[in-house]
Amino acid sequence: MGFEYRRNGRRVSHRAFFDGIKKDMVEKAMTTIEDKYHAIASSVVDPATGKHPEVIVRRNGKESVVLTTNGSQEFAQLLERRMGVAVETLNANRPNIYLAHASEDKRDLAEPLARQLIAQGINVWLDKWEIRYGDSLRQKMDEGLSNCSHFVVLLTPNSIGKNWVNSEIDAGFMADVEGRAKFIGIRVGLGVDELTPLLRTKMCPDLNLENEEEIQALVDQVHGVSDKPELGPPPKYIQTKKTGLEGWSKEAQAVAKFFVEKSKHGIRSDPIVEMADIVAAIDLDEDGVRVGVLDLTDAGLLKSDYGSLYPTTGMFVEFDRHFMDLDSRADALALAKYIVDSKRRDHDADELKAAFPDWSLRRFNSAINVLDETKSVETHRFMDGKFYAASLICKTDSTLRFVRRHD
Repeated sequence: MGFEYRRNGRRVSHRAFFDGIKKDMVEKAMTTIEDKYHAIASSVVDPATGKHPEVIVRRNGKESVVLTTNGSQEFAQLLERRMGVAVETLNANRPNIYLAHASEDKRDLAEPLARQLIAQGINVWLDKWEIRYGDSLRQKMDEGLSNCSHFVVLLTPNSIGKNWVNSEIDAGFMADVEGRAKFIGIRVGLGVDELTPLLRTKMCPDLNLENEEEIQALVDQVHGVSDKPELGPPPKYIQTKKTGLEGWSKEAQAVAKFFVEKSKHGIRSDPIVEMADIVAAIDLDEDGVRVGVLDLTDAGLLKSDYGSLYPTTGMFVEFDRHFMDLDSRADALALAKYIVDSKRRDHDADELKAAFPDWSLRRFNSAINVLDETKSVETHRFMDGKFYAASLICKTDSTLRFVRRHD
């Protein structure tokens, strides 16, 4: 007695049958992951705007996803917390000071300064707090010096001639030269002419611990805050690069422009081309085209089957606004408002398109693509011979959120 294996009504081999099961399981798992992380990200309000920013979770290869958003850095940090990223990861770039000083200056200078810096979000390595009974002095100090982002030494009449402090200064200079830490000398009750020739090569400000402005200036320096005014916009007659393309290579931009402009309807698999078609059409050699294709494929915007290349929906969401005379985000909002105002859940594509008679099918699909990729509507596609990005568009609570986000 033998076994016959079938998939989708077709007879297949034993291997093809189980490979198909594996593929289905991976697809289901990836869809679950996409939905999960999109739901988490979409629920977070951007502290910078007070609104929900745009979030897109896109498949990146067969077994990974990438999340993109136009939210602020504060939003990204909140998102990391919500998704379970360790707090230590988020704080990894906080400044970490090694504070060198003479023992005579510990109580009145070093410790009060360290407490003020810690209160301003700067971690301070102070021997009194870090070295315990039985610890190796050298080993603990080596640890502090190895992990610091800033080496700060209190230059006072007590410390300037201390052999131990001078050894720490040597280590601080070495860390500065090697680019591991920033060297900052702080003078207290000491003139510049009293510094060693090597210390005079560094800007060592005078500091009064009772002066809040001077303490704040030190805090700003450590945090990298500059007094330099913000750069203003260039004159209007200066042509600047289109925003939103900075993260894409020139090769990826050229290939994306080819697909977006060549697509007649702005839907997945439109157009389907060969590598040679792209090489013949754009001003890049074959190696350049291959690099651009690789960038877009890795980003989940291009697919390849048996040597043919075709765009995903994400290609149009990402690049229509740059290479077509379209404002797909504004059009998506207009569609979403119409759907919400209609008080109906389901909308046939023909009916919805008829509500915007001045729009071409290409423009209509571009707006639908945005709503679909941001999961702001529920979409269904039918084999009806029509060239809509979606055949049925359904209102969900996410549609309401999309409209409110842009109000």
